[in-house]
Amino acid sequence: MRKSPGGYTIIEVMLVLAISSVMFVGVLGIFGSRRQGVEFSQAIYDLQSKIRQFSTQISAGNFLETSSYTCTQNPTTQRPALSPGTGGTNTNQDCIYLGKVLLPVPSSSDIYVYDILGLRNIHSGLTDTGVSVQTLSDARPEPAGSLSAGGTFTYLFSDKYTLPNGVKILSAKTNGASGGILKIYSTLQNNNTSSRGLSAYSSNYTYSSGDEQTGAETSATLRNCIEETSACTTTYNLENTGWDLCVQGTDSSRKAILTIKPSATGLVTKLSITSCS
Repeated sequence: MRKSPGGYTIIEVMLVLAISSVMFVGVLGIFGSRRQGVEFSQAIYDLQSKIRQFSTQISAGNFLETSSYTCTQNPTTQRPALSPGTGGTNTNQDCIYLGKVLLPVPSSSDIYVYDILGLRNIHSGLTDTGVSVQTLSDARPEPAGSLSAGGTFTYLFSDKYTLPNGVKILSAKTNGASGGILKIYSTLQNNNTSSRGLSAYSSNYTYSSGDEQTGAETSATLRNCIEETSACTTTYNLENTGWDLCVQGTDSSRKAILTIKPSATGLVTKLSITSCS
């Protein structure tokens, strides 16, 4: 096929178009991969920032709803319980703000967050001994909530954090075993009024669908685990090991582990770009 002076044959034009299309698709793939990488990094850094925000709030002892509720020992459970009413410094003296529990939901982007309360003083049955608690066992941890006369527990002030950019949670482990929840608590010292350090724990809790309750409770599994009763038989102090959260990007090839450990200055978060499951 002849070409006109200064022109191209149809075959030459088609070859140019084909080569251009291949190059265009390749460029889109490169930029798409870079974009996914940037979005994955942004999601991880956002998660690290959120953990630091939680740490700061716990260290400061900021439980923001004390003005609307009173907190006392529930006579049935002998644990902290909230009831509607004008709260404040004096009316909430029975309880202290221990910290937060984080529940990641595998195969989703969601982490549920629960405020945890404790008793301020050691109790002998229903009697306040006036002695400040020094251990979590004495504090009797309980999610911020209320218990009805019929025995129905309702979570109050629970929250949900969603990882951005479609990043999903694959697992949460401690020492290679299932460590489904992260407990971030203030250290119990000086009557919990000053020098508030941070401690962190995990339990051999395995998530089941529906455990992430934010209203009236239908399953007590999560609450029992926070109370460290039958739902959790082993609790790890994360000073010696870490809580490893494995996450995955939208393209399934990008994975990372965010390791969280307590230190003298707060929580330490370490990011490892590595394969995990």
